[in-house]
Amino acid sequence: MILAAFLAAFIAAPGQDAAPDHAPQWASAPRVEFPQAAVGHADQGRVSLACVVETDGNTRDCTVESEEPAGVGFGQAALDAAPGFRFTPASRNGSVVVETIRFNLSFRTEAPSSTSGANRAPDQLQQVFSLIDRLGFTSGECAPHLEPQRRDELRAGLIALSGGQTLPVLDQVLFGGFGRGLASVQGQAPDQTPNADFCASALASAQRAVDADSETIDRIRASFPSAAERTP
Repeated sequence: MILAAFLAAFIAAPGQDAAPDHAPQWASAPRVEFPQAAVGHADQGRVSLACVVETDGNTRDCTVESEEPAGVGFGQAALDAAPGFRFTPASRNGSVVVETIRFNLSFRTEAPSSTSGANRAPDQLQQVFSLIDRLGFTSGECAPHLEPQRRDELRAGLIALSGGQTLPVLDQVLFGGFGRGLASVQGQAPDQTPNADFCASALASAQRAVDADSETIDRIRASFPSAAERTP
């Protein structure tokens, strides 16, 4: 069976009134069916969605903002999967709140293999997504305290992701997390944003967690085609 690629990566988290203290995050990795109408016409696709995330983590009122290529079912496939999306809800001032988010879903065909299940077991995949997302998010909320070169690299990656450039899956997670981290502190007074000491500790902790699971991350990274291989 032809399946969709997993990843959904946030490209923006615009609050209705102000950015939340903590933006919604995936509670489980999404998995949607590759549209049958696209078989033979495209081996990958991309959909930009906007959804309302309720305080219980469920979504409603999802709309397709763009789909590439159009007319072969990618947008509808994303909407069909939306009732199964689960998030940890946004919070503001210590309380969970309803929040509208925008994010991308990337599709690709995946041929069955004897090793793909072992290389990308759902629990391991979600764990890796969470580790990479945490590093990206922490880097975003602590962007003023990053080394300039690292900050520039992450900003360039976020711009590429937002512009629809085809990127490796785990890079999408990293840059998407970075974008949400930036959004989480946007508009806050300097004394309300993470300080240098907090950021040094939080970034070191996030990086240690990634390093500690590097073998699993490398295995999962290798199980996905590279960006170059996925570019038509």
